[in-house]
Amino acid sequence: MRRIRLIPALLVFLLSACNQQLIETQLPEGEVTISLIADERVEIVSAKSGTELPDVGDFWVELYNSEMVKFKKEKYSDIAGKTLSMNAGTFTLVASHGEPLGVGFDKPYYKAETIFTVEPQKKGTVEATAKLANVKVAVNYGDQIKADYNDYYTVVKHAVHKKTALTFEDNETRAGYIPGGDLIVTVYAEVDGVLKCFTLKDNSGQTALINCQPNDFITFNVNTGINYGDLI
Repeated sequence: MRRIRLIPALLVFLLSACNQQLIETQLPEGEVTISLIADERVEIVSAKSGTELPDVGDFWVELYNSEMVKFKKEKYSDIAGKTLSMNAGTFTLVASHGEPLGVGFDKPYYKAETIFTVEPQKKGTVEATAKLANVKVAVNYGDQIKADYNDYYTVVKHAVHKKTALTFEDNETRAGYIPGGDLIVTVYAEVDGVLKCFTLKDNSGQTALINCQPNDFITFNVNTGINYGDLI
Protein backbone atom coordinates (compact mmCIF):
# COMPACT_ATOMS: atom_id res chain seq x y z
CA MET A 1 0.00 0.00 0.00
CA ARG A 2 2.85 2.41 0.67
CA ARG A 3 4.08 2.07 -2.90
CA ILE A 4 0.65 2.98 -4.30
CA ARG A 5 0.54 6.17 -2.18
CA LEU A 6 4.00 7.27 -3.36
CA ILE A 7 3.08 7.23 -7.09
CA PRO A 8 0.73 10.29 -7.06
CA ALA A 9 3.30 12.28 -5.07
CA LEU A 10 5.96 11.40 -7.62
CA LEU A 11 3.69 12.48 -10.51
CA VAL A 12 2.99 15.82 -8.85
CA PHE A 13 6.70 16.40 -8.41
CA LEU A 14 7.41 15.64 -12.09
CA LEU A 15 4.61 17.90 -13.32
CA SER A 16 5.80 20.72 -11.09
CA ALA A 17 9.34 20.38 -12.42
CA CYS A 18 8.08 20.39 -16.01
CA ASN A 19 5.98 23.52 -15.48
CA GLN A 20 8.89 25.28 -13.81
CA GLN A 21 11.15 24.48 -16.78
CA LEU A 22 8.65 25.93 -19.27
CA ILE A 23 8.46 29.18 -17.33
CA GLU A 24 12.24 29.55 -17.19
CA THR A 25 12.82 29.01 -20.94
CA GLN A 26 10.07 31.35 -22.14
CA LEU A 27 11.74 34.25 -23.97
CA PRO A 28 10.63 37.85 -23.50
CA GLU A 29 9.12 39.52 -26.55
CA GLY A 30 9.38 42.91 -28.19
CA GLU A 31 7.75 44.56 -31.18
CA VAL A 32 9.16 45.93 -34.43
CA THR A 33 7.84 47.69 -37.52
CA ILE A 34 9.72 47.30 -40.81
CA SER A 35 10.28 50.37 -42.99
CA LEU A 36 11.69 49.60 -46.45
CA ILE A 37 12.60 51.98 -49.29
CA ALA A 38 14.28 51.33 -52.66
CA ASP A 39 17.04 53.57 -54.01
CA GLU A 40 17.69 53.60 -57.76
CA ARG A 41 20.89 55.64 -57.53
CA VAL A 42 24.13 53.91 -58.48
CA GLU A 43 27.76 54.76 -57.82
CA ILE A 44 28.61 55.96 -61.33
CA VAL A 45 25.64 57.47 -63.10
CA SER A 46 26.13 58.53 -66.70
CA ALA A 47 22.95 57.37 -68.44
CA LYS A 48 19.48 56.05 -67.82
CA SER A 49 18.51 52.49 -68.67
CA GLY A 50 14.81 53.09 -69.05
CA THR A 51 14.07 50.41 -66.46
CA GLU A 52 11.64 51.63 -63.82
CA LEU A 53 12.36 51.19 -60.14
CA PRO A 54 10.29 48.23 -58.86
CA ASP A 55 7.40 48.85 -56.51
CA VAL A 56 8.71 48.52 -52.96
CA GLY A 57 5.60 46.53 -52.09
CA ASP A 58 6.78 43.74 -54.42
CA PHE A 59 9.99 43.14 -52.46
CA TRP A 60 10.36 39.91 -50.53
CA VAL A 61 11.30 40.39 -46.87
CA GLU A 62 13.09 37.57 -45.06
CA LEU A 63 13.92 37.43 -41.37
CA TYR A 64 16.78 35.34 -39.94
CA ASN A 65 17.71 34.57 -36.35
CA SER A 66 21.20 35.01 -34.88
CA GLU A 67 22.26 31.68 -36.42
CA MET A 68 21.05 32.84 -39.87
CA VAL A 69 18.15 30.41 -39.90
CA LYS A 70 15.23 31.89 -41.85
CA PHE A 71 11.97 31.91 -39.93
CA LYS A 72 9.82 34.35 -41.90
CA LYS A 73 9.30 35.35 -45.54
CA GLU A 74 6.62 37.81 -46.62
CA LYS A 75 5.91 40.32 -49.35
CA TYR A 76 6.59 43.80 -48.01
CA SER A 77 3.08 44.84 -49.05
CA ASP A 78 1.71 42.28 -46.58
CA ILE A 79 3.67 43.53 -43.55
CA ALA A 80 4.19 47.23 -44.27
CA GLY A 81 2.99 49.32 -41.33
CA LYS A 82 2.22 46.26 -39.23
CA THR A 83 3.70 45.58 -35.80
CA LEU A 84 5.50 42.25 -35.55
CA SER A 85 5.88 40.52 -32.20
CA MET A 86 9.23 38.75 -31.92
CA ASN A 87 11.40 37.17 -29.26
CA ALA A 88 14.05 39.48 -27.90
CA GLY A 89 17.43 39.07 -29.55
CA THR A 90 19.49 39.92 -32.62
CA PHE A 91 18.13 39.30 -36.11
CA THR A 92 18.92 39.96 -39.78
CA LEU A 93 16.52 41.41 -42.32
CA VAL A 94 17.06 40.71 -46.02
CA ALA A 95 14.79 42.40 -48.58
CA SER A 96 15.19 41.72 -52.30
CA HIS A 97 13.61 42.06 -55.72
CA GLY A 98 14.75 40.25 -58.86
CA GLU A 99 17.21 37.43 -59.53
CA PRO A 100 20.72 37.49 -57.98
CA LEU A 101 22.24 35.93 -61.13
CA GLY A 102 19.82 37.51 -63.58
CA VAL A 103 21.28 38.93 -66.81
CA GLY A 104 19.52 41.18 -69.28
CA PHE A 105 18.26 44.64 -70.07
CA ASP A 106 15.34 44.20 -67.69
CA LYS A 107 17.09 42.29 -64.89
CA PRO A 108 17.99 44.74 -62.13
CA TYR A 109 18.46 43.04 -58.76
CA TYR A 110 17.83 45.09 -55.63
CA LYS A 111 18.77 44.03 -52.13
CA ALA A 112 18.86 45.36 -48.58
CA GLU A 113 20.42 43.64 -45.60
CA THR A 114 20.53 44.93 -42.06
CA ILE A 115 21.07 43.56 -38.56
CA PHE A 116 18.68 44.71 -35.83
CA THR A 117 17.94 44.02 -32.18
CA VAL A 118 14.57 43.39 -30.53
CA GLU A 119 14.51 44.55 -26.91
CA PRO A 120 12.15 43.00 -24.35
CA GLN A 121 8.78 44.75 -24.03
CA LYS A 122 9.85 47.62 -26.30
CA LYS A 123 8.74 48.82 -29.72
CA GLY A 124 11.25 49.63 -32.46
CA THR A 125 11.51 50.30 -36.18
CA VAL A 126 13.79 48.46 -38.60
CA GLU A 127 14.81 50.75 -41.48
CA ALA A 128 16.39 49.31 -44.62
CA THR A 129 17.28 50.80 -48.01
CA ALA A 130 17.41 48.44 -50.99
CA LYS A 131 20.04 49.34 -53.59
CA LEU A 132 21.09 47.85 -56.89
CA ALA A 133 22.94 44.62 -56.06
CA ASN A 134 24.17 43.77 -59.54
CA VAL A 135 26.14 45.83 -62.08
CA LYS A 136 24.61 48.22 -64.58
CA VAL A 137 26.47 48.15 -67.92
CA ALA A 138 26.20 50.34 -71.01
CA VAL A 139 28.13 50.51 -74.30
CA ASN A 140 28.68 53.76 -76.17
CA TYR A 141 29.73 53.49 -79.81
CA GLY A 142 31.82 56.33 -81.21
CA ASP A 143 31.31 58.05 -84.56
CA GLN A 144 34.41 56.48 -86.11
CA ILE A 145 33.40 52.86 -85.59
CA LYS A 146 30.01 53.69 -87.07
CA ALA A 147 31.77 55.05 -90.16
CA ASP A 148 34.37 52.24 -90.46
CA TYR A 149 32.15 49.17 -89.96
CA ASN A 150 28.71 48.16 -91.17
CA ASP A 151 28.25 45.25 -88.79
CA TYR A 152 29.53 45.19 -85.20
CA TYR A 153 28.41 44.37 -81.67
CA THR A 154 29.88 44.07 -78.17
CA VAL A 155 29.66 41.18 -75.70
CA VAL A 156 30.24 41.80 -71.99
CA LYS A 157 30.81 38.43 -70.34
CA HIS A 158 31.22 37.39 -66.71
CA ALA A 159 34.66 35.85 -66.13
CA VAL A 160 33.38 33.23 -63.66
CA HIS A 161 29.89 32.51 -64.94
CA LYS A 162 30.93 31.84 -68.53
CA LYS A 163 27.39 31.66 -69.90
CA THR A 164 26.48 34.96 -68.28
CA ALA A 165 26.78 37.66 -70.95
CA LEU A 166 25.20 40.82 -72.30
CA THR A 167 25.16 41.52 -76.05
CA PHE A 168 25.01 45.14 -77.24
CA GLU A 169 24.05 45.47 -80.90
CA ASP A 170 25.29 48.43 -82.95
CA ASN A 171 22.08 50.37 -82.29
CA GLU A 172 21.64 49.43 -78.62
CA THR A 173 21.19 52.44 -76.33
CA ARG A 174 19.87 50.71 -73.21
CA ALA A 175 21.89 49.67 -70.18
CA GLY A 176 21.88 46.03 -69.10
CA TYR A 177 22.42 44.21 -65.82
CA ILE A 178 24.90 41.51 -64.88
CA PRO A 179 26.19 40.05 -61.54
CA GLY A 180 29.18 41.77 -59.97
CA GLY A 181 32.70 40.44 -60.41
CA ASP A 182 35.29 40.37 -63.20
CA LEU A 183 33.93 41.22 -66.65
CA ILE A 184 35.46 40.55 -70.09
CA VAL A 185 34.69 42.84 -73.02
CA THR A 186 34.85 41.58 -76.61
CA VAL A 187 33.93 43.54 -79.73
CA TYR A 188 32.90 41.69 -82.90
CA ALA A 189 33.11 43.45 -86.26
CA GLU A 190 32.90 42.43 -89.90
CA VAL A 191 36.23 43.05 -91.62
CA ASP A 192 36.41 42.38 -95.38
CA GLY A 193 33.38 40.14 -95.12
CA VAL A 194 34.80 38.14 -92.18
CA LEU A 195 33.53 38.54 -88.61
CA LYS A 196 36.48 39.10 -86.28
CA CYS A 197 36.66 39.57 -82.53
CA PHE A 198 38.74 42.04 -80.57
CA THR A 199 39.05 41.39 -76.82
CA LEU A 200 40.03 44.18 -74.47
CA LYS A 201 43.63 43.61 -73.25
CA ASP A 202 45.54 44.82 -70.24
CA ASN A 203 49.04 46.35 -70.30
CA SER A 204 50.67 42.90 -70.39
CA GLY A 205 48.67 41.82 -73.41
CA GLN A 206 46.43 39.47 -71.45
CA THR A 207 42.66 39.53 -71.49
CA ALA A 208 41.60 42.43 -69.30
CA LEU A 209 39.40 41.62 -66.33
CA ILE A 210 37.26 44.61 -65.43
CA ASN A 211 36.27 44.29 -61.79
CA CYS A 212 32.82 45.68 -61.02
CA GLN A 213 31.05 45.76 -57.70
CA PRO A 214 27.31 45.70 -56.97
CA ASN A 215 25.70 49.11 -57.48
CA ASP A 216 28.36 50.12 -60.05
CA PHE A 217 27.35 51.62 -63.38
CA ILE A 218 30.09 51.22 -66.01
CA THR A 219 30.01 52.49 -69.60
CA PHE A 220 32.37 51.00 -72.19
CA ASN A 221 33.25 53.48 -74.94
CA VAL A 222 33.92 51.54 -78.15
CA ASN A 223 35.51 53.29 -81.11
CA THR A 224 38.20 52.90 -83.77
CA GLY A 225 41.40 54.89 -83.98
CA ILE A 226 41.32 57.29 -86.89
CA ASN A 227 45.00 56.79 -87.72
CA TYR A 228 45.29 53.07 -87.07
CA GLY A 229 41.88 51.59 -87.81
CA ASP A 230 42.06 49.41 -84.69
CA LEU A 231 39.22 48.84 -82.31
CA ILE A 232 39.94 50.53 -78.97
